[in-house]
Order: sequence, then C-alpha cells, then structure tokens
Amino acid sequence: MMMTDNFYPGDLAQYFSVIHRAFLHETHASYQKLHLNATSAYILVLLCKTGPQNQNFIAKTLLISKGQITREIRHLKAMSYVTQQVSDQNHAHNIISLTPQGCQILSQVELIRNQWWQDRLDFNQVNDDSLFEPTLRKIAQELIQRSKKES
Repeated sequence: MMMTDNFYPGDLAQYFSVIHRAFLHETHASYQKLHLNATSAYILVLLCKTGPQNQNFIAKTLLISKGQITREIRHLKAMSYVTQQVSDQNHAHNIISLTPQGCQILSQVELIRNQWWQDRLDFNQVNDDSLFEPTLRKIAQELIQRSKKES
C-alpha cells in the first residue's frame, strides 16, 4: 500500500487508535472463549514468530509495562500455553517459551485476528495495491459509523 500526500500525520495516529480500539472490542468475546485477551494473544503470536524470548524483550516489543507482562505471563503459564525458565546466560532474565498447548491454540488466535482484518478489508473493498492512508481512513470511518449505529 502507498501513502498519499493529502493527510496530516496526526490523522494516522487517530486511524490507528480507532482501528485498535475496535479490534479490541470486537475480538474480546472470541478471545475470551479461549480464556485469553488481545494482549495475551499478541504474546503467543510473537513467541511463535520469534521463538523463546526473555520477558523484557516481549514487553519492549509489544510496548507492555513490566507489571502487565508479569500478569500476562502468569496467566499464560496457568493456562499451560507458555513455560518460564531462568536464563542460563543471565539469571535476571526469564525465558518464555510456547508449550505444545500454546502452539495448538495459536491457530485459533490467528484465525480470530486474521478474520477480523479480512472482514474489514473485504467490507471496504481494499486490495493489495490500495493506498495506505486512504485504506486506514476508510476502515476507521467504517468502524466509527458502525459504532454510532450500535449506540
């Protein structure tokens, strides 16, 4: 996707914000059925893509506070989706790894995420060569309009 010249950089931030909040709201029930939230789902996807990582890397990559990453990892461990071990190289770091159960649930997590996006792209008739900023604007406007109708 390409960008156009007729926008303000702050507009992008607003589009991202609207899209992200709508994503969180609209996927909440689906993730909840898996006993997850969007943040824990993001952690599972990141671990799948990068392999085992230390907790600090995950927090910094996903812009999650140390307190929140601790809570999310504790929950994912309780669900048997991840393991946590002290690093052999640095005893101050905890290495987080996906378990076989975490790998199994990942296909459902990705389906939720990808289906939400595919629905947005299809509804707004967006394709691979669509311009970036107008695409974000179009999706954000659609979500805002839908939100107003639901209110």
